[in-house]
Amino acid sequence: NAESWGIRLAAMNMWQEQQDRDRLLKQLEVLSMKDAVRMCNNITKQCFLECIQRFRSKTLEPSEERCVVRCTDKFFEFQRRAGERYSEKSYADQVKFVEEQKKTLEQPKQ
Repeated sequence: NAESWGIRLAAMNMWQEQQDRDRLLKQLEVLSMKDAVRMCNNITKQCFLECIQRFRSKTLEPSEERCVVRCTDKFFEFQRRAGERYSEKSYADQVKFVEEQKKTLEQPKQ
């Protein structure tokens, strides 16, 4: 029966789409985790090189600790601002694209 065949085909397509979405979400999770690890490694390296000068004890000197706090605060503030600027630019680009598409669609065809 053609109708039942169509229903089966639609179900198979829906199943495949769900599989594709699940696979994409897993890839995004992995990328997000890798990005978080990379960011943590970067901040650790950057602040260590900037703040730690001596290795006289197992604990940080008070000045080193203050430096690390300032360094990490500065790093996260930079990340926040960069994210905001990226979002603003991305939004502006999307608005510009939509406006250009509207103009293209509004032009009379010759």
